[in-house]
Amino acid sequence: MNRLSNTLFALLSAAMIGSAPAPALACATAPLEGETVHTASEEAIIVWDEAQKKQHFIRRANFVASGKDFGFLVPTPSKPELGEVSATVFQQLTNHLQPRTQPGGFELTGGCASLDLFLGREKSASYELEPVRVLHTQKVAGFDAVVLSAEDPAALSAWLKERNFAQGPGLSEWLSEYVKNRWVITAFKVSRQPDSGPTAPIGTAAVRMSFETERPFYPYREPVGAPSEGRPPARLLRVFFLSDVRYDATLGDAGAFAGTIKLADVVEIPAELQPMVTGERFLTIFDDQSSPRVGTAEVFFHQAKNSSPLRIPPLLKPRRVYIPVEPVVLVAVAGFVVYRRVARRKATRA
Repeated sequence: MNRLSNTLFALLSAAMIGSAPAPALACATAPLEGETVHTASEEAIIVWDEAQKKQHFIRRANFVASGKDFGFLVPTPSKPELGEVSATVFQQLTNHLQPRTQPGGFELTGGCASLDLFLGREKSASYELEPVRVLHTQKVAGFDAVVLSAEDPAALSAWLKERNFAQGPGLSEWLSEYVKNRWVITAFKVSRQPDSGPTAPIGTAAVRMSFETERPFYPYREPVGAPSEGRPPARLLRVFFLSDVRYDATLGDAGAFAGTIKLADVVEIPAELQPMVTGERFLTIFDDQSSPRVGTAEVFFHQAKNSSPLRIPPLLKPRRVYIPVEPVVLVAVAGFVVYRRVARRKATRA
């Protein structure tokens, strides 16, 4: 397997961390040790630079969790650069799904005239914690983040467990593929608000991860054995893909992706994203509402054979023509009077 061109970056959601006696780790949407974590909805912006082979991955999500705190793990083929992006960029891109109003026809109308989880302070480190290395720790977008590399999955699992990450079903198998291919693992911690209930969605800030990879992708693969109990009935995934041309998506190398293309067009890009985009500002929007998700592979993106735009049909707004009532009535009365007079004259002559 080519570590830069095969499955990269799978999302593993949720490490239950906190003061509970038995903290649990939930993989993707898997409940463990009496706790459940499910992704209710998620949005991601992928900015792809083909020339530099660089991907900017920006994600925000809403979770439903029974535990107080939780986190998620993200494997990448190279050490990522972490940053924060304003959540408003998602709404600005979503606005492109609204139909534009165009004049169409006529309409007549009338009227009278911190938790310090990972040593807290931001720093960049490269010291050994055999056989696990801490490459970087950082506070970003309300998260405590730590970037790790490991030599074997058992050691990595032990490292996570010692720091109140508990191992769950399918985690070791899921980790082993990435450890074997020498990817790094970035762990993020999310903390629930004290007054939120166990079923209240937990929103996260938008985090940017920038890294090198051979081809763009979305982290779609999930650990085996994630149960469906407690999963939200609907699970919307929306991916905004920005590059120089239109892109399609496949599950794995050639499988059918459940997402449908809602828009593919050159659009105005939010100012915050413009430095990341090279060439044409071409936006392709994918919507995937499958639940449960067939998370057997990553979703890979490739240039579409059909490069023509797919636009939202315009909303035709009729043009209103104002006709004042008074002149119309006067003309009608005058016409009636003239008609009566003409008729009387004809009758007199007869």
